[in-house]
Amino acid sequence: MNPFKTFVACAAGLFLVLTATAQEPSPNVADEKQDQELARQKLLKAADSIEDMRVKNGELEKEIASLRKALEESLARQDRLVKKVEDLAEAIKKVDKARILDRDAIVGEINKTAEEMRRLSGAAPPKTPPAPAADTPDSPAEPPAAAGPAATEEFYEHTVEKDQTLWSIARAYKVGISDIKKANNLTSDTLKIGQKLLIPKTK
Repeated sequence: MNPFKTFVACAAGLFLVLTATAQEPSPNVADEKQDQELARQKLLKAADSIEDMRVKNGELEKEIASLRKALEESLARQDRLVKKVEDLAEAIKKVDKARILDRDAIVGEINKTAEEMRRLSGAAPPKTPPAPAADTPDSPAEPPAAAGPAATEEFYEHTVEKDQTLWSIARAYKVGISDIKKANNLTSDTLKIGQKLLIPKTK
């Protein structure tokens, strides 16, 4: 039995005993006992009601504690979410900054390349010597005249144009590829547009 209810029942019994002792003898003892029993029952019911209220209060306290904990966890999650949003915004700023720097670098490189192309296209290269009319001994091609201040009595100066190779240049001037490479200290057959070459004059 619940200690509280036991205490209330004992108190009710003691109260009834004291009441019966203090009262004058009643002519109807049965009625008195019935009244005492009713009073005891009422006290027990009141004790049950008090116990139920105490249990409900305990449950409410637990529920309030659970709600308080859930609220604290929700606030903590909200704080973490805000922190994540701030971190994400900072990361986006860094990415945007890096993207702008990359874009500026690319634009600068494009401008530099375009300027170099304009510089090369704006130069006045000497005329390319004409190719032989036919591969026959009856129509030999004349070597072109010397061009530019770098030309000497022993060399022609030639500026490499698009699609020209050492082979085509050597064929046009009727010299060997090795002679051109030797005169220009070339270690490979790769040429660049606008590159200046000294072509040995044939004797």
